[in-house]
Amino acid sequence: MIAVQSGLGYLILDARNGLRLDYVMDGMIVIGLIGILLDSIMRRLGRIESAAWGIRQP
Repeated sequence: MIAVQSGLGYLILDARNGLRLDYVMDGMIVIGLIGILLDSIMRRLGRIESAAWGIRQP
């Protein structure tokens, strides 16, 4: 979020500077939802035996 000109980080920093706490919270919620989505995807990929990392196939 350092020296950004666009994106969620910029939205949060710009909203903080403008005292728009609703936008700050919205940005934080979106980042959290993206994290939950990515975690779910990675867990599902980990269940696929052919995609499991660190397991050698005989």
